[in-house]
Amino acid sequence: MEEQAAQLAEATLTDEWITKWEDRIGLDFRVGNVFNRNAFYEAIRNFSNGIGDSNPLYRDPEYAKRTKYGALIAPPSWVAS
Repeated sequence: MEEQAAQLAEATLTDEWITKWEDRIGLDFRVGNVFNRNAFYEAIRNFSNGIGDSNPLYRDPEYAKRTKYGALIAPPSWVAS
């Protein structure tokens, strides 16, 4: 089987695009059909693996204990998952 490279999306960040999205500042963020309702270790670790984020704050309890949070936390994008 021949390997194929993934096609990555590319875009240019323009002033017009930024202005369009600035209009959304302050709007309520509605999350529907939430998949991750409980933030426990395995779920956070699996989610972090899925988004390719190896930050020890999300996966190493001993490291996380020494931070200002005092425990593991979930990545910011967790709330939309």
